[in-house]
Amino acid sequence: MMNFSGGRPVRNRLRPGQRLTRAGRVCGAALLLSGASAVAASAASKVGWVWADQQDAVSAYTADPSYSYNSAAGAVSVTPQGLGSYQVTFTGLGSTLSDGVLVTAYDTNGYCTVAGWSSPAGGDVKANVTCFDAAGAAANSKFSLVYQAHSGAIGDASRGTAFLWAEQPTSPSYEPASGYQYNSTGGSNTIVRNGVGSYTASLPGLTKTGGHAQVAAFGDIAGRCKVESWGQDAEGTRVDVRCFSDEGHPADRMFTLAYARNLPLAFVTTGTTSGLYGWASQPANDSYRLSGPYSFNSWGAGKLTAIQDGLGSYEVQADGVGSYSTSNVLVTAYGDKNTYCNVQSWFPATVKCFRQGGTPINSRFDLSFQAH
Repeated sequence: MMNFSGGRPVRNRLRPGQRLTRAGRVCGAALLLSGASAVAASAASKVGWVWADQQDAVSAYTADPSYSYNSAAGAVSVTPQGLGSYQVTFTGLGSTLSDGVLVTAYDTNGYCTVAGWSSPAGGDVKANVTCFDAAGAAANSKFSLVYQAHSGAIGDASRGTAFLWAEQPTSPSYEPASGYQYNSTGGSNTIVRNGVGSYTASLPGLTKTGGHAQVAAFGDIAGRCKVESWGQDAEGTRVDVRCFSDEGHPADRMFTLAYARNLPLAFVTTGTTSGLYGWASQPANDSYRLSGPYSFNSWGAGKLTAIQDGLGSYEVQADGVGSYSTSNVLVTAYGDKNTYCNVQSWFPATVKCFRQGGTPINSRFDLSFQAH
């Protein structure tokens, strides 16, 4: 077991509800965008992740293989592109599959956004990241990033996954671009804007209670997005999202979102990908077990426990975690308030949460751990 402390997408061409219980501004800068074919009939998956641990590097470096992965067996590297700006390259991982990217800042009271990605078929996946300090100024930062691409049916209502790129922040309702959304039950995901900075993503077919959601703001401007809540009905899963400006006010923003139930978030096959997730729902509780429907451990029945070790500071432990060679952790704050959370180390995973301006605050959060 490892332990340590510590433009949306360009493919080959430019392309730019009711709340359930439980569970920005539009970027004007040029974004890296890519196109993809519609979901294919046969299932396929490609996955990559990285821990970018050299925030002040001045040239490209190869990511630590203990905390990076490329399902195409290619190299994973990180290239600094200016203050707070980075490009992650997954060699040979590109395809025509629908794809998505998520990012979490690491060991900072600032935050990071997905600034774009590209995935030409047969080429390299390149994912751009922009990081900021707590005041919203560009700043160098470590971060954790996950890329995933899927097609076809994987699982069913009780075991499946979905993701999307919400690229129309002021549209009342729309279906995200087909190349940047996926649903393992075969349905098409949709977005409804409830008000400024408030959205509901509907993921049809995923009707069973529980699961896990992650969200990241998209664009190279300061600001954040988070999971507000999620729940299920007879049609599927609905995930509520809240976005905020760099000053902490509700703001219309593009974002990326992923959901999984009874699967690791970055899933390839049951034989190659392990992981866990959990919803930490009791921010002021010293120690408690995470709720069954909203936690998962692919190594078996091992329980997840959250422990508070200071204001806004938490550790998530998991029983029965088996061996693995490489791993990754993502976290997003949960709720309707302007809070955000970052990864500090793993595993066990440590998380710190902040209010506007970067001061610690107790917060609920969603945590995902993926391993190979």
